[in-house]
Amino acid sequence: MNTQSLFSAWLKRSVSNLLKSLNAPDKQKVQQKQLLRLRQLLINLHELSQLPQEGNNAQHRLAYKSMLKICNKLIRDCHKRQLLMFRVLRGRIHTTLNELEDKSCDKWLGASRKLNEQLVYIIDEVIHPYLLGEYRETDYFDYTLFWQCWMDCKETQFRLERAILRYEHKAVASCQSVNLQSKVLLKRIFQLHDAALIKDKRKLDSIANRLTALTELTGEQTKSKMMMLTEASEELETHMFKMFDANLLAIIGIEHQLKTASLSVFKTHTKQSS
Repeated sequence: MNTQSLFSAWLKRSVSNLLKSLNAPDKQKVQQKQLLRLRQLLINLHELSQLPQEGNNAQHRLAYKSMLKICNKLIRDCHKRQLLMFRVLRGRIHTTLNELEDKSCDKWLGASRKLNEQLVYIIDEVIHPYLLGEYRETDYFDYTLFWQCWMDCKETQFRLERAILRYEHKAVASCQSVNLQSKVLLKRIFQLHDAALIKDKRKLDSIANRLTALTELTGEQTKSKMMMLTEASEELETHMFKMFDANLLAIIGIEHQLKTASLSVFKTHTKQSS
């Protein structure tokens, strides 16, 4: 091989390495921006779950339209390999909005749950390459453990919520289903407890103790038991959201700010209205 060929090969390798070094930080910035936008969607969805589930609620429609705008930004700025993923997410938001317009609480709950689940899965899809791209293997394994325990707990919490809803509608064997899901949820909380931070362990212990006491209520206490189970489930849902949000921000490297005007569609709307 002559000198010119050697120089040409060296130049190609040098340019390739240079491009890689330039593209890596840019890729990390894009992924970080995606995670922040996905977090915004998660916050909006959580705030929606705290509102009355009524089909004519203007705040619901406002939130979903805001979420669609965020999805459009994700689609606009994403890598072509991510295009389908974000388009499917946008379609899921459309579906949830349509279920809201149908004024069916049960359908809306199901659609909302699927949207929440898909959103968390997409966040997971973005976080993995983000952490590995920064060579944060320890954070990667810690997050993977937390994510799996969190998802299992979230899934069971939703099943309990649906079982309580069926009980309120006088469905057959719904009381037995509530008892079963309560016990399963306790196991999931204990699993999440092992992957949680110390400050989160105390709150999980408190919720677990309440659930343990409630599972022992029977007979005439059933109605009050369902009300208290609903309260415990809602408290768990809120705390799990805070846990996931704090974990996400820790990974991105941004200080935990759960309530910020820029991320809350409802606060933004209030300012515009005033």
